[in-house]
Amino acid sequence: MVAIGDHLPEMSLEDLAGGRHALATPDGRVKVIILWSAECPAVRLAEPRLTEMQRGWPRHVRMLFLAPNAAESRRVLEDEAHTRGIGPVLVDEGGRTAALLGATTTPYAVVVDGEGRLRYRGAVDDSTMRRREPSRHYLADAVEAVLAGRSPDPAETAGYGCAIVLAFDAG
Repeated sequence: MVAIGDHLPEMSLEDLAGGRHALATPDGRVKVIILWSAECPAVRLAEPRLTEMQRGWPRHVRMLFLAPNAAESRRVLEDEAHTRGIGPVLVDEGGRTAALLGATTTPYAVVVDGEGRLRYRGAVDDSTMRRREPSRHYLADAVEAVLAGRSPDPAETAGYGCAIVLAFDAG
């Protein structure tokens, strides 16, 4: 697992359309990686807030959705991403990238700065299924801090949502 402040190893993942996306290239772009599930109710709850955040960020902040669940077929991912207007969705075969980022739930947010360093990981905010309106906006605050050249505080929070399924036997 990569530690906060460390560079991510060079890696690229394929999206549902076949395009490749580098997650750690030091290109000056801030990358917001959302561990995403087509079936998780907590993800559905977070999606409108994620969309709103994305609209408010400058062009050099890029949001990518990462699908690590072995139980979700490519067809399900494609259908749900299209229906919900989510993208690009990167496929994390075997959940290796999720493990490297320290993610165990969806939704789970990761912020990588323009130099390829991990700056934040954890919950999008402090909402729950019972308390749907957040009072703390961890991801938005982390991106704001990184854009201002500061370290996010907190730089890590506990994830909340649905467990990531790394192995699935349909038989």
